[in-house]
Amino acid sequence: MADHEKFMRIALDEARKSGAAGNRAVGAVIARGDEIVGIGGNQRESAVDPLGHAETTALLDAVSKTKSLDFSGCTLYTTLEPCPMCCGAIAVNGIEVVVVGAMHTEGNRRWGDYTVQKVTDMIGIGTEIITPMLEDECNAVLHEYDVKLGRA
Repeated sequence: MADHEKFMRIALDEARKSGAAGNRAVGAVIARGDEIVGIGGNQRESAVDPLGHAETTALLDAVSKTKSLDFSGCTLYTTLEPCPMCCGAIAVNGIEVVVVGAMHTEGNRRWGDYTVQKVTDMIGIGTEIITPMLEDECNAVLHEYDVKLGRA
């Protein structure tokens, strides 16, 4: 059994790095068993990259390290609920489990009635969603950098 808290703490470190670089403070880790195969943080603002979300940068890192597009048997840890775009990337690349730190609330959800569970259920691949994981810490890091960057 993977140590979900350990991997989420690594994702939190990535979130802090992202926030310090001027991005929304979100981090992600992809693990296969106890091995990290990909790690990434949000780079949208610093790289001026509309696809530079934490989950997609972790997937790109994993592809670079493994030279594979098959992530069956992998778990993705993310400090904030993935957006619909990232849910699609997670699904088409075979991620089987997604562990989420903080969920979007009704007040800050940009995509209507969306949730990560609804999107993955709609795609029909049976992704297991585990949440919350270190929710208070994930929300605190997100809020800390939103305040520092004048977004709160």
